[in-house]
Amino acid sequence: MKYTDLTIFTDLDGTLIDYRDGFEIGAKNLNAIRAFVEDGGRFAIATGRAPMMTELFAQKIGVNFPCIIYNGCAIVNFDTAEYVSKEYLPSGLESHITAIIEKFPWVGMVFKGDTQDADNSEEQLMFEALIRGETMHRTDLVHLKNNCFKVIFAVPLAHHAEFADYVYSLDISGTYFLQTHEYLFEILPKDVSKGSAIEKLYNMNILVREKTAAIGDYYNDYTMIAAAGLGACVASSPDKLKSVAKYVTCPYEQGAVADFIDMLKRDFPA
Repeated sequence: MKYTDLTIFTDLDGTLIDYRDGFEIGAKNLNAIRAFVEDGGRFAIATGRAPMMTELFAQKIGVNFPCIIYNGCAIVNFDTAEYVSKEYLPSGLESHITAIIEKFPWVGMVFKGDTQDADNSEEQLMFEALIRGETMHRTDLVHLKNNCFKVIFAVPLAHHAEFADYVYSLDISGTYFLQTHEYLFEILPKDVSKGSAIEKLYNMNILVREKTAAIGDYYNDYTMIAAAGLGACVASSPDKLKSVAKYVTCPYEQGAVADFIDMLKRDFPA
């Protein structure tokens, strides 16, 4: 197997970048990715982030394959600015979202859709307020009426258990809840995930399972790691991810993505 036969997807937050490091890509990871691409490999991002911010990182590392964004709700080719697919939340969720924010008035909330917050600015404001312990940003509920990919809730760590117990007990048709970060929960379209996006690319004959690699670090990466023929997780990942990963890399701060690329080159020399 040559590198031209390999496609690698990487998660961003907690895998390639981290807010504690100012969202900078480490030199070890950056050099390894660029060398892999130069050697003929295909490299892409699979993230919960919006397109504008994802594209900035894609340009830095030289992505050369369609990327998965919004935790699988969309697949986009940044070279052509075209979407391979889009999956939206069902309509009629306003009453459910209202019930959540009335029960938990301290929760932050933003919507991700075609017509609002494509650059992550509102999400960043909410996240920064949460880190500082301040009252969190909340998008006006009217935005939910547009084509909406997902809703993000920012939850202080002290309230995680009660929030999780409540939202996981809800039965909202066409949706499900997922914790995507130590501070964040999301409501997503049913059966849509990073893993389902990869499966969609398999079905379109764009990818081949045994030649597809993926690395992540958190629960929203589980389906992606399971779907990839060559799945990997970061050393600090929950045990659930390690149970389906073929590879476990070094910690994020030591260059987890570069470590994964080295493992693949070892097992599949060009």
